[in-house]
Amino acid sequence: MVDFTRAIKRPFADLTKFIIGAVLSIIPIVNILAMGYELKCAKSAMKGDYKLPEWTEWGDLFMKGLTLVVILVIYSVTVLIIPILLVVMWQMGVLGSSALEGVVMVILGSFAVLGIYVLPSVIMSFVANDFKFGAAFKVGEIVKKTLNKDYFVTWLVVGVYSITLTIVLSFIPLLGTAIASFATGVTSMTAFGELYPKLKA
Repeated sequence: MVDFTRAIKRPFADLTKFIIGAVLSIIPIVNILAMGYELKCAKSAMKGDYKLPEWTEWGDLFMKGLTLVVILVIYSVTVLIIPILLVVMWQMGVLGSSALEGVVMVILGSFAVLGIYVLPSVIMSFVANDFKFGAAFKVGEIVKKTLNKDYFVTWLVVGVYSITLTIVLSFIPLLGTAIASFATGVTSMTAFGELYPKLKA
C-alpha cells in the first residue's frame, strides 16, 4: 500500500523548491517546467527516492512536460472523436436530435470518468519507460495496471485530497490555485510512482 502521508508531505519538504514550483505553475507555458518536475518526482519515487529532486536541467524538464502535454492532447482528441461522429450523423439526419443528446451525454460522461481514472497509469507508463513517447500508448498494459484494488484506492485518495486542497486554497487569488496545483501534482506523482512498479500488467 502507498504511504500517503509521505506523499502528501513531500512537496513541502523543501520550502525553496516548493516556492519555485508554485511560482512556475502560475505562468502559462512556463508551467510546463513544473509538469516536467512532477514527472521527475514520479521517476524518483519509482526508485524509492523520496527527496525532492533538484531544479536542474531546465531544458529537459520542459521537454518532458511538453511531451506530456502532447500525450494529453492526443488522448483528449481521441475521447472527442465519437461525439464528433455522432454530431456529423445528426447533421446527416441519421440520428434524431433527442437521441443524439442522450447518447452523446452518456458517452461523454463515461469517457470522461474512464479517462480520469486511467490517466495516472498513462503517465506512469510514460515515466517508467524512460519517458518514451510510445509508452504512453501501450493501452492494453496501461488498462490492466488499473484493474487493481490498490490502484483504485490510490486514485480515490489522491483525487479526494487534490479536490479538497484546491477548494481550501481557492480563496487565495491566483497563488492559491498555483500552490494547490503544484502540491497535488507532486503528491499524485509520488503516490503513483511508488505504486506503479508493484502493479502487474
